[in-house]
Amino acid sequence: MQETSTDRENLKKKNLNIFSHLIHRFIDIGKNRKRGDIILREDKGRYFLELDGKAVYSKYSPDKEAARLIKEANLEKADVCVFFGLGGGYHVEEFLNRNRTADAIIIEPLFENLYEIAGLRDFSFLMQGERVSFFTYDMLDEKSFFSVILSYPDSGIYFFSLNAYKNYYQDKYKHIFNLTERIKKARNTNRNTAKKFGRRWIRNTLRNLPLFIDAHGLELLSGRLAYPAILLGAGPSLDLLSPHISMLRERTFIIATDTSIRWCRQNGVIPDIVITVDPQYWNSRHLDYVDKSNCLLVTDPAVYPSVLHKEGLSALFINSALPLVSFFSRWTGFKMSLAAGGSVTTSAWDLARLCGADIIMMAGVDLGFPQRRLYYKGALVEEYSLVKSSRLRSPHDNIIPVYFDAGLRREKCDTGYTYTNSRMEVYKTWFEIEVGKTVFPRTVRISKGGVDIKGIEYISPPEMSNLPYIRDNIDNILKDIRDAALIKKNMQKSSQVFYILKELIQDISDKAQKGLEITRDINITQDTFTKIEAIIFDIKRNPVFPLINLLIQDVVDNLIDARTEDSVIKNYAVILKAIEDSTHIYMEEIDYVSPLYK
Repeated sequence: MQETSTDRENLKKKNLNIFSHLIHRFIDIGKNRKRGDIILREDKGRYFLELDGKAVYSKYSPDKEAARLIKEANLEKADVCVFFGLGGGYHVEEFLNRNRTADAIIIEPLFENLYEIAGLRDFSFLMQGERVSFFTYDMLDEKSFFSVILSYPDSGIYFFSLNAYKNYYQDKYKHIFNLTERIKKARNTNRNTAKKFGRRWIRNTLRNLPLFIDAHGLELLSGRLAYPAILLGAGPSLDLLSPHISMLRERTFIIATDTSIRWCRQNGVIPDIVITVDPQYWNSRHLDYVDKSNCLLVTDPAVYPSVLHKEGLSALFINSALPLVSFFSRWTGFKMSLAAGGSVTTSAWDLARLCGADIIMMAGVDLGFPQRRLYYKGALVEEYSLVKSSRLRSPHDNIIPVYFDAGLRREKCDTGYTYTNSRMEVYKTWFEIEVGKTVFPRTVRISKGGVDIKGIEYISPPEMSNLPYIRDNIDNILKDIRDAALIKKNMQKSSQVFYILKELIQDISDKAQKGLEITRDINITQDTFTKIEAIIFDIKRNPVFPLINLLIQDVVDNLIDARTEDSVIKNYAVILKAIEDSTHIYMEEIDYVSPLYK
């Protein structure tokens, strides 16, 4: 039966309804719509898509071409694949058919392309429940994109694009590819960080609970400082600011990262706000000499306890993404968080933005190693290197591994070239994305030598001398905030919350043990699976399960491919054992700090 124009229009309307449902946006089919880059062509009864005068895929055997491309891309182990461009969708359909348990995320670079694409073929295969997520580039919400992909193991995240899309939309392609790679690195970093600091986070948070249970959060700072801000990192270029810092302090408010506190003391300047998020003991030593009476501390609740256990300290707490902190947020008064880019400096930038700064001037944020150095002169790390040095090991030998453990390379900077590595590249990408999102507040650099960051230009400090004097205003605002943020211990309330946590952890432990006993049953029946799945369902409903989940991700990521009933049972046993082991870690830490709550 010969196809009519009405059939083609009905197909287009059907597909547009599918696209609208997936992207949660109405697609206008009126005559006044804006044209896209994709053109639907017809040749001897065959319909195909054209981009920049070239076919997006094979005109004659698009399904066979898709099968070949997906096979060559080695996507068999993918848990999710990010597809840059829908095109005819043959490659997406082939992927979904080959990988029955994998998901697809589609990003079409131009919203208007969907009207022409809709006239090609039936796209009903995209309606597979939660397996398919669909974005258009202009509507891409990076936070939503992050939240979707971060639920997958980094080893299972893949990226694919047809060459026609890759070549025509080069900038958009690079952006999405880099964004996906950044998420994979973040996922890997989160897992490794959890393995490295898991116990330390738990112990610190439990010991600090009486001090933050009634404390204030960033709400007290939000929008209160609509003035120029200086952000002090700890890179070598910070030394270049020494002659100008006194003048700048009269015209700005200063946010100092914990690692820059020594530089502030060396230069006789008191920062207005000090930010710290690291849970380690050695990091806490940066704050040994912080001026408690004139500095406001912004901190994660999981910092090393000695940071907070100081008489007369004023602190505002970040509602961090750590599951234990999130659990306690049911009882705390602070709800605001900061963007986490993997560094205290990225959090400091977001803090300046939250304060209401109209311009953020960064110094010592080098994201590299100017003059082959890591920090400013006299930094705690340099002192530690000297202490660890010997006749056969120079101070520089103690620092060299930091350069090379993430791939040392040269990169352009405003003084020529400097050295950097892939870890610093992650932070650079974060700044470029965040700064590129908005024109306000403006972000500039006031110290030379760091790597070039797109969207952040250099301005010499003397140019800031024409800014108005605002020091009295800053002091008055921050004095009121410091008075309100004075830390007060509440043992009664924290004890109640502490024992609620203990009971919930014990409940998960008991259920995991019960589930493990069932997996050891020799006779596997359907009832066996039903009982185990019911136990896991109950465990996941427990309010503290996210705490356990943080510690078992490495185990979950490495589960075997379950192809038989026996391997499914083995996977259940591995998961339940990992859950039980994680509850033991929590109970050991709970027992360790229990004397505080008696």
